[in-house]
Amino acid sequence: MSHRLLMLFFSIALTLVTMHPQIASAQPLVPSDADLPLVLVNGDTITTSDLRLELEIMKKMNPEAIGLTISAPDKVLRRLIQNQMILQEGYRLEIDKNSSVTNQVRELIRSKSMVALLDSVSLSVSADSLELREARMKAVHSYIDGLKTTHKVSVDSTLLQSLDYGSDDPEVQEYLRTSEDVLAVVPLRELTVAKFSKSLRFREFHGLVGKPDAAKRRDKALDEWVTESVLRYQVKIQGRDQDPEIQKAAHDLEHVLIRKETINILLQSSYEPQEDEIERYYEENKADFMAPMRVKLNSKKLNTEEAAKAFREKLVEGASMEWLAKNDPEVIEGNDPFPYEWIRPEKIALNPEGLKVGFIPDPYGVPGGWVVAVVAEIEEPTPIPPADCRAKIVPKLKSLHQQKYMADVMLKLEEVSEIVVLPGAEDIVQEVLAETI
Repeated sequence: MSHRLLMLFFSIALTLVTMHPQIASAQPLVPSDADLPLVLVNGDTITTSDLRLELEIMKKMNPEAIGLTISAPDKVLRRLIQNQMILQEGYRLEIDKNSSVTNQVRELIRSKSMVALLDSVSLSVSADSLELREARMKAVHSYIDGLKTTHKVSVDSTLLQSLDYGSDDPEVQEYLRTSEDVLAVVPLRELTVAKFSKSLRFREFHGLVGKPDAAKRRDKALDEWVTESVLRYQVKIQGRDQDPEIQKAAHDLEHVLIRKETINILLQSSYEPQEDEIERYYEENKADFMAPMRVKLNSKKLNTEEAAKAFREKLVEGASMEWLAKNDPEVIEGNDPFPYEWIRPEKIALNPEGLKVGFIPDPYGVPGGWVVAVVAEIEEPTPIPPADCRAKIVPKLKSLHQQKYMADVMLKLEEVSEIVVLPGAEDIVQEVLAETI
């Protein structure tokens, strides 16, 4: 087994940790191992397991927003109900048969099953803690080698060494693409040169022509293909892909993918905002399309903080900056530290609110000295021309249209659905929320 693939399996296997959240309550409504019913939607039951899965998804999508749901169990319940209606619509449309769903579910089962298989091997090894990782890796290597022997895996090493993927000879490349010569035999499968070349193209996106390590990459790719094939076969004959936890994970993923695909289908429309809609949105939300305030500053740089503070005090008392600059020996000659050009006040730590011409902030510490500045001009926020806002307004209008359209779809689905919220459901949701936050 290649080092990269082995490290991948170990990385996944060693991070599989089952969490058992506890509820800080003398008599919890929801024991940690319970899966309680909450709502019936057209005969399908939504449970606390569905709730926890949805909360995990919400946390991944927007970790900061999850805390806002704790005071709204009714809204969380409604979200679960809507999810179920969308899921039912997805199954009605047979989206579960789409390759975009089935391929991802199949890959999840495959990867989790192989991880579980190798995990069972590695965890059976006991050794001194300093040698444990090495001992477990050795055990996994030995186990895989044993599987290859047991299942009579064979590789035509002579043929393999002749495959020159680094060559730019058209005839060589044609052979690699089309040859039906058998390169390897694994349980229930044969790998031809052409099939291997095809899989290699997915792995090496930029190709191997001209690469000095083409042979090394070729050998590594074949080793990983053979290893994954024999592990996949072993998983099947042991039935590890039927493990209840793996099947549940696959079931949950299928539901998430079906809902996603269904929403995409439901939201398909040819809606394009009309010019009058764009203009109306601009007028109603003009405050969102304002060029920010900008200022110009007169400024001087002084040698020390004490000199800068004294300089500022004299400005506050009414002295002219130009006169002070000519008569204060602490002023550093040269270009003004702030160019006399428009700048947003936030860029120099000025609060735009209430800012006026003549404002003198505290001195700024800069490399080589201290700066004293005076606000000389202010350009108040001005509306950005509508034409320059179009690129922002159109996507916003499309998003609002989709939200309204989806809300209408949900209302129609609710009208034809039989929904029964079970007694105590909101209290149970509240408690699960509390343990999740």
